[in-house]
Amino acid sequence: MSRIGEKIINVPDGVSVEVQNSSVNVKGPLGAETISLLDGIELKIEDNILTVVKKGDETDKKLRAFHGLSRALIANMVTGVSVGFKKELEIIENIDETKCWYCGCPWTIYWGGRNFEFECEICEAKWSWKRKDIR
Repeated sequence: MSRIGEKIINVPDGVSVEVQNSSVNVKGPLGAETISLLDGIELKIEDNILTVVKKGDETDKKLRAFHGLSRALIANMVTGVSVGFKKELEIIENIDETKCWYCGCPWTIYWGGRNFEFECEICEAKWSWKRKDIR
């Protein structure tokens, strides 16, 4: 069973978190985000540490699921307004797969959004690959 909802969220310097009624407002150097908490979910703030607490029936599966979901959404909001999101890719060089099929020279790889474009400068062969899991 997952215990995501029980993890604490550290709030970095420069980020402010405010709770008004059932909405949580997070403001930071990269923007502001707002989320509405569901009934039975509360947010406690103590010394730049956030804790998501569930109130009500402990055996309610829906409440337990929303407890972890709420914690994950708030943690992503804090990350998004403080440092932003980035995806680091590691290119593993394999001699057989990174060479042009026609002339054997290395590919030049271009990254643009969801597309990878491979291009050979010598024989001008081109090949593209579109990632479907990146939006």
